[in-house]
Amino acid sequence: MRFRLRLSFSNHCSIICAKANARANLILRSFRSRYVDILVKTFVTFVRPLVEYALPMWSTRLARDCAMVKRVQKRFTKRLPDFHRYNYATRLQLLKLESLEARRVNADLVPCYKIVHRYVDIDKNKLFSFVTTEYARGHDLKIVRKHAVVNARAFHFSNLVISH
Repeated sequence: MRFRLRLSFSNHCSIICAKANARANLILRSFRSRYVDILVKTFVTFVRPLVEYALPMWSTRLARDCAMVKRVQKRFTKRLPDFHRYNYATRLQLLKLESLEARRVNADLVPCYKIVHRYVDIDKNKLFSFVTTEYARGHDLKIVRKHAVVNARAFHFSNLVISH
């Protein structure tokens, strides 16, 4: 029997989002209080870590996976009392929440900063290619995107960080 091995994280992403949606629904159904601050803090405490756990590892690069992860927070904020009339960006501003895309970018940039500035014991030259000092204007920490033929390298952490 032959089967095709799929090395994408779409299945993992859908399982995580299903769990996160179930927890978000549970929060909204179980809390008698309708104070938005309490509901948002419980969401941030119990649901968001589920969606963000090991995010740099299984970094969602497909648009449908990004939309699926985004939909968890979008749906929760829309179901809060009196927030259904606002659009998603306004809801995030009113609730003082960051979008999941911004948090994903931050989750990529923090390890990059730690590696480049040697706060972590990883050889930065194995992960990143830097501009030589004769062409770098200002500092020698300018990262160059490595040429990639295979998707595994094109969507590797060291190449994804450069676009940010």
